Amino acid sequence: MITAQITFGGCGSGDKLLEEKNLVEEYLGTLIKNGQLYGEYVLTCQRNTLIAFVYFADSEALLEQSHSELGKKQLGLIVKHFEIQPKSTILEEVASASDWQSAESFYLFTHLFDSTSPVCHGKTGKPIPTYKLPVSDSIREGLYFWAESYRHHDAIWLESGDLEIPAYKQLADPHSGLARQGRELCTKIEQATGKATFYYLHRYWGRKGQAEENRLCPVCGCRWHVGDIANENGFWVFPFRCYPCRLVSHKADSFEDERHARIGEYRET
Repeated sequence: MITAQITFGGCGSGDKLLEEKNLVEEYLGTLIKNGQLYGEYVLTCQRNTLIAFVYFADSEALLEQSHSELGKKQLGLIVKHFEIQPKSTILEEVASASDWQSAESFYLFTHLFDSTSPVCHGKTGKPIPTYKLPVSDSIREGLYFWAESYRHHDAIWLESGDLEIPAYKQLADPHSGLARQGRELCTKIEQATGKATFYYLHRYWGRKGQAEENRLCPVCGCRWHVGDIANENGFWVFPFRCYPCRLVSHKADSFEDERHARIGEYRET
């Protein structure tokens, strides 16, 4: 993720400034949904110049060829209005992004305190900018909205209010609406890239003793605990992996309430 500044050009005042900010915000919105920008941005007028402080997914995020079709259209409106191409300045590079072509597999995961891509490199765990994946613009937008929804549910669960358990079910149950949407996106990514794409299932409440390791894949009912392999890098960090169902998960964090451990477990029908 790269902290950067985008300079758009001279700005007006009053209603004209408001109109210009709306134009720029529509453009930035397309970049965010396409996976070129991460998180929040700050838009300000300094010395009669409209400037946005943003987070780039990587160093190529603002290239014209990185834009979606809608993004190119919005960029054209920006250039037409300001009569100049937006100029980017790198302020700080926090971490480099992963190349999707070097990955053997991906997994879909995010959380409340994450603002990067939800598509992660199967070996390194680093986010892969979605704008670089060979998928349609609509799938990239779907990934953005899925990630936003997941983070909202994670926030509700962490707040531990009246909606704590319903929110947790969305995170932990592979048949929830949130999980179904995410798993469909995983399938589309795998079809487009030819690389196995797994969906991460959250697991907080668990069974005591060996019962936790013996639990079955919540979709097919087959064994999915592959064990912990010490001193090995990569996908081993998920001790639960079902390759046919494309699901991964961790061991539970709490064993104090086995009633809630039933959430997300396999049930015969």
